[in-house]
Amino acid sequence: MADDNKKTTVTSPAPPKSFMTAGPTLHYSHANVLWCWALTILIFIVVCVFWQALLVNKPLLDLTGLLDTSQFQLGRYVVSPISIYEYPWQIVVLGTLMGVIATVPVLVSQLLSFRYSVPLILAIIIVAGLHLFGVFVWVSCLAVASRPLRFRSRFISVALCMAPQLVYWAIWGGYSTIDPVRSGFSFAPWIYAWLTGLVMAALVLGIGHFTRYKPGLIWIFSLVLLVVAFGVFHRHIGFAELDYQRNVANNNPEDAVQFHDNDVSATIDNIIKDDALRSFLVGKFYPTEPILLREKLKEEIRNLLAYDRWPEWDWFQKRMPEDLKYQAKRRQLINRYDVFMKRWPDSKRVAIALYFKAILNEYHPDVRYFGNTEILRFYSDYPFYDNLLIWQELYERFPQSPESFEARWRMAMREAAKAEFDKADELCAVALAMIRDYLNRPVQTQAKTADSDSIFTAFQEPARTVMTAFKLRDLENRLKRLQELINKENRGEDEVSKRRLANFVILNSHGLEYVPRLDELLKEMPQDDSLRDNLLLEKIMWAEDAKQRQQMLTAFIRQFTDTDAGIRAHYELALVKVQLWKEPLLPDQARQELLAETRTILTDFLNHYPESIFARKVRELLDTLPPKS
Repeated sequence: MADDNKKTTVTSPAPPKSFMTAGPTLHYSHANVLWCWALTILIFIVVCVFWQALLVNKPLLDLTGLLDTSQFQLGRYVVSPISIYEYPWQIVVLGTLMGVIATVPVLVSQLLSFRYSVPLILAIIIVAGLHLFGVFVWVSCLAVASRPLRFRSRFISVALCMAPQLVYWAIWGGYSTIDPVRSGFSFAPWIYAWLTGLVMAALVLGIGHFTRYKPGLIWIFSLVLLVVAFGVFHRHIGFAELDYQRNVANNNPEDAVQFHDNDVSATIDNIIKDDALRSFLVGKFYPTEPILLREKLKEEIRNLLAYDRWPEWDWFQKRMPEDLKYQAKRRQLINRYDVFMKRWPDSKRVAIALYFKAILNEYHPDVRYFGNTEILRFYSDYPFYDNLLIWQELYERFPQSPESFEARWRMAMREAAKAEFDKADELCAVALAMIRDYLNRPVQTQAKTADSDSIFTAFQEPARTVMTAFKLRDLENRLKRLQELINKENRGEDEVSKRRLANFVILNSHGLEYVPRLDELLKEMPQDDSLRDNLLLEKIMWAEDAKQRQQMLTAFIRQFTDTDAGIRAHYELALVKVQLWKEPLLPDQARQELLAETRTILTDFLNHYPESIFARKVRELLDTLPPKS
């Protein structure tokens, strides 16, 4: 009965534990936690802004390209705008910033709660422009705040939950190149980021273990790493170099497709096929027959291109391919160069910006070539007077730079055009001496690099000039050619002869008026004028038929054997024979005869004129010919 009188105690079941957990830092004063959290967000946003300023180069909060899969690639940041292969310290900068971006939200989610990491994830997506990476970080934050992954060791939990970031870096972090060593090094920034993140987590959690995870450690270490990244970048790379790479180096005129060879035939065909435009043109007294209309259109386009313009037909302007809009591209590139020069007027890189600006203004359509082929081709080997001030600024501000060698030739041409031959010759002599000195410098450095078998040969010094050895040798030939042309023999004895030489020197061989101007000069000069052979050779070189040019050159060599023009004629004759030898319909017997004749001409040239300005080109041409059978 006593047992019956005992009351039975009913225990209610414990409430189920939530899937998401709260971190230990939330146990402290809420106001203090919020202040530290706000500081963490502020510093994290600064990190994202720094990342965006270094790499993304587009306005903040710009979400364009959100679904563009090419934007997911981190490998592009390895080489642009600053290449880690030229600036290895960029590995430290990228790795430190990425380490903070990848780790701070995870630590906030673990020590506070997942909802506190959401603003940081949004900063990654919106401010840093790392759209898909932000999603991977979101997965990490969700995992580290979940109860199943809340281990006794908080560091192990963070290390495991950063697996999504590792996956992202493994998939989208590499830079594809044929060099396997370079491909391997392209992952170096992200390996450094992973190590940075682990070290940061170890310090925050290690110190936090003794301070009972008081708020403040995350923003302090974030600030320290931000200062480290900024300091390394400022000391070893610099914002001037970043601006140079972005505005100048990545905007080389030679790389712009608008200044490559572009076929205009398809555009002319579309004009002829368009009924509305054809009716408009017929109303403007253009021929109706397609062949005649085509010739008329081509002639008009050629004449307008001589003035650096396109036809202003509304249809043509609206449907012109982007590759033909070279005027707009020129304005865009010059604007980028000006931006750099205004921001960093004392930078040594201004020499390259001035060179690009000047050479870009020298680019003009080759109207003669267009008339023959309907292909828009540009030339830059003529010094237009309008660009002289830019070349002079380059020469005066950076007289020792390799880019100033080109400026000296352009200035020498303009001096020769004023019959100031001594000044022109002095400019050429100085430039030639500087080129020889410069070309002899890098040989030893290149030899040392070639002998090294280290994997670090993937890294190289950043280029300090855009004047390659090929460009300098071409410039060397132009300087020697100008010196040879304005020698005392060609100047003559009187002022009339000097003025005639000055007029010939500055003639534009790509212009439509070139041959008529040659004829005028030939009419003015006597038969025994020492300059006459040069003018006659120039006229021969304008002959379009290769066989006719071969016959004329052969006759010219008989008449002017050892003159400066006669020596050049030997080289030109060899080039014509090579051109004929390459014709596909030529019989084998004739091909072998042309090859033998070419080899004989080149060999005799080297025997008789070993010091000629064309000797190097002759050797190169001889080396390209197939061996004797």
